[in-house]
Amino acid sequence: MARPARSLFALAYGRRLQGDVRSRLCRRFRAGHGGAVRVIGLGCGGGQKDARLLGLLAGLGKETAYSPCDVSVPLVLTARQTAREAVGKIACDPLVCDLATAGDLDAILNPADDDRAARLITFSA
Repeated sequence: MARPARSLFALAYGRRLQGDVRSRLCRRFRAGHGGAVRVIGLGCGGGQKDARLLGLLAGLGKETAYSPCDVSVPLVLTARQTAREAVGKIACDPLVCDLATAGDLDAILNPADDDRAARLITFSA
């Protein structure tokens, strides 16, 4: 199993580290992963940060999909629209739930029949 880009999203949200994260993401996805990427935005809010990440991945020629996840229907719908404005047509599966109480989140976000896309998980507190 490939090592997840676990710390990249946390760093991507810090302005001064954005360039370093961008270069690390570019190196990782150019060299190590040739397929599709699903960005899962936990606590996505309005989706602006995830949209920047999706734009970066699309700029690398990656097929992208997006799963915005938040506690509010208006937030996930806004995040979906923000992603579409950033990268155009994109497969998007919004999810409304409370992250603190959702016991089946892993099964929902990692279905057994979907192994073709790498998953890149972002988290906003």
